[in-house]
Amino acid sequence: MTEAEPALFSLQNPELWFAMASVLVIVTLWKPIGSILAKALDERAAKIKDEIKEAEGLLAQSKELLARYTGQLANAEVEARRIIKQAEAEAEMIRTRAAEELEHSLSARQQHVLDRISQAEAAAVAEIRDATVTLTMQAVRAALKDGMNDNQQEALVQKAIGAVKSNLR
Repeated sequence: MTEAEPALFSLQNPELWFAMASVLVIVTLWKPIGSILAKALDERAAKIKDEIKEAEGLLAQSKELLARYTGQLANAEVEARRIIKQAEAEAEMIRTRAAEELEHSLSARQQHVLDRISQAEAAAVAEIRDATVTLTMQAVRAALKDGMNDNQQEALVQKAIGAVKSNLR
């Protein structure tokens, strides 16, 4: 025959003792383990909150940097446009000045050529005067040698002087 199993709630039942010991251990350890687990979870939550705050701070800094760099980029574009306009204006000024200098140089050369032509003309006129005077003097000497009287000589000299004056004009 088989022995009868003790009743479930009998003090003789080892399963009852095991269940009670397990409950007692769980109840005894529940508070310290619970507080350790709660503390660990709280620390983990605090760490996660800190990381979220840090991430939010970094995001704000990133947005601030982006805004600042975007502003700097816009300022740099404006400055670049200003520099380009200034360079174009300076190039136009240089081009205008070079054109004026070229015109002045050409005008100065033209004036120099005209001065040289005037000098050559004056030299030619002086040569013609000298030649006229020389020829007139030779003619007067020849006439004097041929025996002219004083009135004839005076008339000839006056005629020669008149010719020289008309040639000088």
